[in-house]
Amino acid sequence: MKKVLITSVGSNVGGNFMLCLAHRRGEFYFIGTNLISETAFNYMCDEVHIVPRVADEAAFIAAHEKLIFDLKPDLVVAGRDQDVSALAKMKESDKFPHTIFLAPSQASARVSNDKYHSFEFAEKYNLPFAVSAVTIADAKALAEAAGYPLIAKPRMHGHASKDVFIVRNEAELIASVEAGGFVIQEMIGQKNAPEEYNPISECGVPLYYSYAITDQISCQALIGHDGEVLYGIASLNYYSFGRSHKYEPINDPKIIDVVKRYASALAEHGHFGPLNLQGKMDKNGDLKIYEINMRFTGATQGRTVLGWTEVEYAVDYLFSAKHPEIDLSIAGKYVAVREPYAYALSLEEMSELERTGSWYAQR
Repeated sequence: MKKVLITSVGSNVGGNFMLCLAHRRGEFYFIGTNLISETAFNYMCDEVHIVPRVADEAAFIAAHEKLIFDLKPDLVVAGRDQDVSALAKMKESDKFPHTIFLAPSQASARVSNDKYHSFEFAEKYNLPFAVSAVTIADAKALAEAAGYPLIAKPRMHGHASKDVFIVRNEAELIASVEAGGFVIQEMIGQKNAPEEYNPISECGVPLYYSYAITDQISCQALIGHDGEVLYGIASLNYYSFGRSHKYEPINDPKIIDVVKRYASALAEHGHFGPLNLQGKMDKNGDLKIYEINMRFTGATQGRTVLGWTEVEYAVDYLFSAKHPEIDLSIAGKYVAVREPYAYALSLEEMSELERTGSWYAQR
């Protein structure tokens, strides 16, 4: 049985890792770490431990190093974007020669963590990426070239599209840049006139408000030992209220070529493990990326039910030296939809986890 430690196990990413291996549950012993007790995925683990916030990276790393020393997991996997840099540092410390970190190098992680560096990286390797700016002068030049609306997103450590804004005019552009911490990007794909992005109606402000997204291309790759690109896949993802809910597999050689070009370029920076690219088709019908992530995603389980078993590809490659065999012919045959599902949690078990900092499954 292989021991797998999953950070931020309460996230969709962390939980999906276990769900994707549910049919092989007897092969794995899951160790979760998390910030809070009240999440169902904690109690799908064999044991779970409360750890400090990743914002206090030193404390986060110290807590995980102790767990890794004590529990000796075979594999460590990141459950959130913010965890990736910490795992990269632990990986390169060489303190744990018998544990595999499914995490990038620190050099590769910086490409993902710093959203303006993502743009600089793509420019260096002649890869398609949304034009980005961080200064007033460059942002105004971008607005002149691309027109409004634009996108303002956190430059560092953003995740799950939180604190992302649609910039509709120069006043909002200047405010975004002067606020500090944002990178400005061109808006790619389907977009409305700037004035149409306005939640206020004659009846007031909607209690819940979101724009549906029906044109996001989500791309995945896995980079193995010695920089080998093991596969590249892509799907058309549909979003509502910030969450993906439908996935259509894509078999387009031009799109897959972009995925593999990115993966090869990142491999030169020492990347290892999963890669997620998010993009849209531009006005010329070409894929342009606007987000780079280095983890599995909340949609991993959706692609798994379609037959692209990304988590299994990874564990079978790492533990059995088995190379993935990808069937792209599923495109045009199936779609996956994501539905809500409820879990009952024991108040006693949550109290135990909060009180002691650890919980163990009764088997």
